[in-house]
Amino acid sequence: SWLLRVRWLMISCLLQGHLICPSRLVDCSRYPQPPPGDCPQEYRPVCGTDGVTYGHVCILCSNMVRNYF
Repeated sequence: SWLLRVRWLMISCLLQGHLICPSRLVDCSRYPQPPPGDCPQEYRPVCGTDGVTYGHVCILCSNMVRNYF
């Protein structure tokens, strides 16, 4: 499930030391399938389990929707 992927995302970030992830789960419900380019331009990095650091949680959620659902 996507919830397990999000939990693994947090664990991976901490173990790999890419950046410090918040101790909360990523909430993608605020970004229901945003069209490309529709995410906020604000830079707030979030690490993904795929080894990519996304510029914003919206971009991470958009990528999850495209690749996993």
